[in-house]
Amino acid sequence: MAENNRNGSVPHAVEFALALHVYKQIGDNGRPDLYLIGVWEGTTLMPLCHLEPLDIAMEKLRERLANAGKTHALQTT
Repeated sequence: MAENNRNGSVPHAVEFALALHVYKQIGDNGRPDLYLIGVWEGTTLMPLCHLEPLDIAMEKLRERLANAGKTHALQTT
């Protein structure tokens, strides 16, 4: 998760050490596979997206990573 420097400014670089959890629900009868992506924070799994098709799940992860350091981008919704 992005953190502020001691002076309160946002850093110009953000490093990620994420323990990702990915759950895949396999679709049947023409339905797409669905994915849950979460990040472990200690012993708590904080979801980034809930049972979305792969394209949407990856877009949610991309948005969170792209905004890291600009906002609290990895907060769960």
